[in-house]
Order: sequence, then C-alpha cells, then structure tokens
Amino acid sequence: PSSIFHLPSSPAMRFALALGLWSLLCIGATEAWYRSHETNQAPTAVWWAHFPTNLPSAREIPISKLARSKLKYDQGTTLSWEEPGGSQWSAFCFRWNAGVATSRMSARDHRPEYCLGGSGYNCQADFGIRYLPAHGLELPFRTYIFERSGVVLYVFHCIWEDGAAKQKGFGTSKYLDRLETVLEGKRRLGQQTLEIIVSGYAGMEEAEAAFRQRLPSLIQLGAAPDKIVSLDQPSRR
Repeated sequence: PSSIFHLPSSPAMRFALALGLWSLLCIGATEAWYRSHETNQAPTAVWWAHFPTNLPSAREIPISKLARSKLKYDQGTTLSWEEPGGSQWSAFCFRWNAGVATSRMSARDHRPEYCLGGSGYNCQADFGIRYLPAHGLELPFRTYIFERSGVVLYVFHCIWEDGAAKQKGFGTSKYLDRLETVLEGKRRLGQQTLEIIVSGYAGMEEAEAAFRQRLPSLIQLGAAPDKIVSLDQPSRR
C-alpha cells in the first residue's frame, strides 16, 4: 500500500526539509529556554538620576543624533558642572525600557572603553566592580582611569538591570556579557546606566572618596521622568 506521507525524492529537497525542521526545533528550544527563566525575575528597586542642575556651572551635555542612534536609549539625562573645590564632573544617565529584545545588548554596548576610546582617551587602569552605597542600594560601579595628553579622567560606570536578584554590573567585555545573557536566559529586560566622569583630583583614591560622598545626592528613588536628551545639538563628548 502507498504511504500517505511521501518524503521528497530529490536530495536537495530532503536537505531543505531537514534544515527547516531543525530550524523550527532550534527556535522552539530557544523560546522555551528564555521563557523558563522569565518566570523567576526578582523585584528590583527603581531609581533615576538627580543631577545638581541648580549649580551656576551646570550645563546639559548635548547628545548627537549619531550617538543617539547608536545608543538607542529610551530616556536620558546629562549634566556637567564644577564642584566648589574646582573639580570637573560630567554625568550621563540612560534607560532602555523593557520589552525590546535588544535592550540588554544596547545597554551593555555603552561602555567607557568605546565612548572615551573613540575620543582619543587611553584606558590606564580598570579596577573592576566596586559596590557603592546610596539610599539603601548597593550600586555596582566599574571604575577606570583614562588619560589623554596629560588630562586624567576618573570614571565610574554602573549598569542596573530590572529583575536581577543580584546586580553584577559590567563584565570585562561586552562579548562575555552577551554570552552570560544567553546562559542566564535574559532578554527584553529594562536596563539603565549611570556614568560619572570626574577630573581635577590627585588620584583614584581621592576621586573615589569624593564620588562616594556625592553619590547619594546624584540619584533618587523612583522612576525616570518622561524626558529624552535633545538630539539636535552637537555632542561635546
């Protein structure tokens, strides 16, 4: 008796069928992997930047259209100012809302090595993650020293992830971060970064002490306002 289901007689057609079935299996397994992890997301504290806009020296740092198109953030605020002792501060806070499949990659691709490296600064030191306290939170800041033509910058860069039981901060590279993303089954999570760049200090120890003291005043608990940094002005970064 003849079979109801006939396999394609051509080798090319059989290969195409096998490839299609394998692709469907991979898609189904991938979706099952991520969904199994999405049911275990932890509640996360919500906070946003609170920069000192009342200082006479305070100036918004414009973000160019090109930078905005690369960062793809949903909300952002920036400010530069001078502290009473003469030190210079620049601050950037960006948020990527939950729901976009690439939000985590976009947030973790925003790293000082690329932003400052593209401006001609060389990374002199990477001190890894330091957890700094503010408003009952432990914020994971990766700390760096950058230098260009004698100008030394002390950089504190934090990434905060919605739904994370423990905030791990940035890994040593964006590629390791992406691998960890897959292994932990994370996607479409809300992300935000806070980057503070300071200069005018004698060394990292002095700069970090000043930053630790200033940090609680630079953030506030609560959601970000519905604001996006202007795209129509040239970037000064």
